[in-house]
Amino acid sequence: MIKSYKNFLTKRELEGVKEYFERCFFKNQTTRPKEDIMIKDALCIYGDPVAEYFLCSKKHLVEKEFKKKLIPTYSYTRLYYNKQALYKHVDRNACEISATINIWQDIDWPIYMDGKPYTAKSGDALFYEGPKYEHWRDPYKGETCCQLFMHYVDEKGPHINDGYDGANELIYPKEIYKKWFK
Repeated sequence: MIKSYKNFLTKRELEGVKEYFERCFFKNQTTRPKEDIMIKDALCIYGDPVAEYFLCSKKHLVEKEFKKKLIPTYSYTRLYYNKQALYKHVDRNACEISATINIWQDIDWPIYMDGKPYTAKSGDALFYEGPKYEHWRDPYKGETCCQLFMHYVDEKGPHINDGYDGANELIYPKEIYKKWFK
């Protein structure tokens, strides 16, 4: 299933999280975000406490759409810059059910899911099954775009062991990727 969800974040939530991530990405660049290993020169934050709050507090909305009880796996926030693209891929099993939330962008920038473009305004989300649908983004034509990704697994499904991404503390993708790509 692929489904758009308008106003996933309330206006107040969006204003607060936008200000928070602007601070993380633009004022704390030497301590908070890390270099994203999927996209050269993009910045990311794995398991940010604010993003994890939304991962848990908005879970019921995702469960309602998929009609399943879910276990959170992880959150991931990425800041894209001009000309960066997301290559075609499918997600790992820990992303069995996902939401990508547009925090901000300068211009509309579709994500392609199963060959079809989907656009979202700030505060909107797109729900999808990451391992099931190949997805990508063409090069960004704006200045910056911030996306928050929230990932879950079905609590009765085959990927239950991927719940909580096996992490008991905040770690960054490089450490996790070592486990995936041995």
